[in-house]
Amino acid sequence: MSENTEDQTTAEPLLDWLVRPREDAGLHVAEASGWRFASYRDVAGRVRAFAAGLSARGLPTGTVVSLVCGEPEPFVVSFFGCLLAGMIPSPVMPRNGFRKATGYVEHVTRIFAAADPGLVVVGQDSAQLARQSLALAGVAAEVATVTEVLRGSAPGQAPQPAEPAPDRVALLQFTSGSSGDPKGVRVPWRALTANILAIRERLGLSAADRFAGWLPFFHDMGLIGQILTSVTTPMDLWILTPEQFIRDPKRWLECFGRQGATVTMSPGFGYTYAARRVRSEELAGLDFSGWRVAALGAERIDPGGVNGFSELVGPFGFDPGALVDGYGLAEATLAVTGGRPGDGSVLARVDGTAVEAGRPVGARRDGVLGRDPGSAEHLVSCGRPIGGMSVRILDDAGKPVPEGCMGEITVSGASLADGYQLADRRVIDFEPSGHRTGDAGFLYAGELFVVGRIGDCIKVRGSMVFAEDLEAELESVAGVGRGHVAVLLGRSHGVDRAVALVESSSPEGWHDRVLATLQARTSPQFHCSARVGRPGTISRTSSGKPRRRVMWRGFVADELTGWTTAEPAAAETGADRDRVRA
Repeated sequence: MSENTEDQTTAEPLLDWLVRPREDAGLHVAEASGWRFASYRDVAGRVRAFAAGLSARGLPTGTVVSLVCGEPEPFVVSFFGCLLAGMIPSPVMPRNGFRKATGYVEHVTRIFAAADPGLVVVGQDSAQLARQSLALAGVAAEVATVTEVLRGSAPGQAPQPAEPAPDRVALLQFTSGSSGDPKGVRVPWRALTANILAIRERLGLSAADRFAGWLPFFHDMGLIGQILTSVTTPMDLWILTPEQFIRDPKRWLECFGRQGATVTMSPGFGYTYAARRVRSEELAGLDFSGWRVAALGAERIDPGGVNGFSELVGPFGFDPGALVDGYGLAEATLAVTGGRPGDGSVLARVDGTAVEAGRPVGARRDGVLGRDPGSAEHLVSCGRPIGGMSVRILDDAGKPVPEGCMGEITVSGASLADGYQLADRRVIDFEPSGHRTGDAGFLYAGELFVVGRIGDCIKVRGSMVFAEDLEAELESVAGVGRGHVAVLLGRSHGVDRAVALVESSSPEGWHDRVLATLQARTSPQFHCSARVGRPGTISRTSSGKPRRRVMWRGFVADELTGWTTAEPAAAETGADRDRVRA
């Protein structure tokens, strides 16, 4: 650790890394070739200068500052600079997260309307789009780059780290928008601090660890699990962009096998993608025996795909016990439940998830993630509640159900946020008794198992059928790739419908089996259909989840662009089977 003693102020736990910043650890940022290093001592100096620059602008304490920064070091500097200056940072997806500029402007306009920022911090390539979005949102705010804010600072202006009021809002983080309507989650200092400390404790993190990740900073897992937890611990942090990871997942693996990284967090997609793209012979000479934590979250886990990852890296020293699944959401800051490294994540087989709330699912232990093959029929344990959090499973009437029975997941505790901030700064407070998440699941042997979104399901003969279950089954159909199918479920014009959206070059060879699977899991009264689109056509949230409700609205309005029918006309069962007008 550095011996710097220039400031002995007692700081809030999330800012005390600024008091004696490490010189021997910091940010390792992936470049075209190699890594660029910035020590925490250097970063801390820039954080103080950024905070001074904010103070020089005369922004009142508690002003929301929207951060549209895609570069790691400027993001860390601006985020912690906001905290130090008493502002409320609010990360926003940068331009490269959207395929079309028009869609990006529409998305950011809705965020600005809800956040009502006093300042928008941007990269050079996003200034004009930010100004356009502010104008459409009717928000009068300055737009400045990190460099411009730093340029406005003066020596001695930076505030000292101090302990803020625990109920003051520290962060305004936006949900990833599966419904199409982004909501700002008001996270107070007490919740943000509690969640990071709980993650550290559950995963056994220390300054001796090294984190390597590729998650975007504007999403709760990438922001809190990757950036804030690493910097405040403080531990070395290797950062790739999502685009760099997609181009070369081996580079991420080399962080563990060559650089000595010990911790990561990723959706299950990251592990299965690496297993598909990296060959065993490419890992020759790498040593993964020090890889201690491989956390999973943000989406339902495919046990077979994760087992493929374990088979890839296992011969090079990786311990499957490092795989720990967890459950979280922005409304609870990030983490709600999780396993402990080394224990292994339990696989459970159930009699069925198509049951009414309050009914048993017939769960039984059937293996461990990464050690046993698993299948689409298995669910992965998300572990037990982390420090200060609790989980209840409620029926439709809001009453707790027995262990092993299906219901809605409701969370409460130290990390629960205050509520939502919506367009025009309208506020909705969360109930102190707990936040009903809209996710269905059950408890088994004290551990949480998540089944799917309640809004992404439909009743069949009185029982619930979840889109996630159908997608898991369809991924096993020959010709349908993992992560390339989404199922829309709903009722329109008095007809129950199940629509499979498959990213593929051609429907030949799979559409009959896809339709047969949908029909077998629904009923003869359902209209089942399939559509085909190019890779990347499925609309997804910032965390990679299908935006099913957004696509369903487009389907009903006949505005689902990029998709064509994958069903021969002769096989249709009704005139409006695959084209429905509102």
